[in-house]
Amino acid sequence: MAKKASEHVKYYKNPNGPTIGTVSRKIIQRDGLYFKDLDGSGEYKPFDDWRLPAKERAEAYVNVLSTDEKIAQLFISDWRMGKYPCGVPNHQAVLDESGVLDDAEVHGKSIFGEQHLPGTTELIKSWFARHLILRANPTPDDMADWMNQLHAVAEECEHFVPVQVVSNSWN
Repeated sequence: MAKKASEHVKYYKNPNGPTIGTVSRKIIQRDGLYFKDLDGSGEYKPFDDWRLPAKERAEAYVNVLSTDEKIAQLFISDWRMGKYPCGVPNHQAVLDESGVLDDAEVHGKSIFGEQHLPGTTELIKSWFARHLILRANPTPDDMADWMNQLHAVAEECEHFVPVQVVSNSWN
């Protein structure tokens, strides 16, 4: 089994700035600071610069994203973790090489209706999904492993767009 992203994430501390974390994405050094290479070009571009206003960075980055990548940002998907039941009867999780992500397709009915969904890696790489709803109640360690693994897969895409996960409140 391959290592989990949580076991080989690298951190780069910027003085008086954010700590940049990456598993496979290149890091650009400029002016004594670290920046994540969002488009994988190896060149510093304005959208890589965390010092710039978010609006300015977003306007610059949207020009390099494909139409499919842009459209995918409009949707949110109900999603699952490999170790936790997904709510679809008879679903058998197929774990990715790290043992964290569920890469099995889902076909069946849940309380949300009929579902026909890809595995997690395909969802991130081919569907460009970056907004997920998690219905599981994982341990903090499992949640950290899952989030790090989702971001590691997103880093493998041509353009890095972080994954965002929302969840209902739990007691």
